[in-house]
Amino acid sequence: RVRFKQAWARAWRRLLPLLGYYALIGVGALLAMLPFFGLVVGVIAAADAGNGGLVALLGVLAVIVSIGFVVLVVWLSTKLLLAPSAIVLERLGAVAGMRRSWRLVKGYFWRTLGISLLLQVIVGTVGQLVSGIGGFVLGIIGGILAPSGAVAEGQEWAVIGVIGLVTLISAALGVIVGVLTVVLIAGNATIMYADLRMRKEGLNIHLQQVVDDRAEGREPEGDPWTAPDLGPTTPTPGEPWAQPQAQPGPYPQAGQYP
Repeated sequence: RVRFKQAWARAWRRLLPLLGYYALIGVGALLAMLPFFGLVVGVIAAADAGNGGLVALLGVLAVIVSIGFVVLVVWLSTKLLLAPSAIVLERLGAVAGMRRSWRLVKGYFWRTLGISLLLQVIVGTVGQLVSGIGGFVLGIIGGILAPSGAVAEGQEWAVIGVIGLVTLISAALGVIVGVLTVVLIAGNATIMYADLRMRKEGLNIHLQQVVDDRAEGREPEGDPWTAPDLGPTTPTPGEPWAQPQAQPGPYPQAGQYP
């Protein structure tokens, strides 16, 4: 169990690599959009020249490039979803974290994409509901205070105050939902990172060793997040548990834990 202060301190020490990662993502996105911008400029130039055929051709190409850009963004964002977790927990650099995420997602792309999309749909729906409730309440209050469409004389400031208060509450709820959205999406990525490391590298054995050490009053040896790869621990047909390959170090040998 990690307290917020401990988690923040650990993430703060990895701030520069995280900023480097997001800078690389931003530069890559701008470079990927250059062909689309070039086609838009071409469409405008062809339209000014009165060349309708060229405008239609460039317009079709722009649509195709836009679809390709969306597909590329979805693919890369899924492959690199676990990079921030790897950068913080394994103390990797920006590029190394991206490579690490790429390897972990390999073989689990559609599963990772599906979970991410499902969570985004859920939190997006909640955000829309909060916004819709705020607008609905404002409409009701407006109908009560001004049923005929006009505010009674001398009540202007009272109406403004009530509407302002409701708007402020609605905005505050929107901010809270936005913060929770960021936390849930980032937390979900970290959970998937740990899950894939358990499936592919036996991270669960290292974590169990830390739990056992602390339960017996011993200080754990080493950081389980940077512990050696023990191999897959995903159950296979005919076996209740796959046995990871043991590695030297202060960690339990394969098969020591179920």
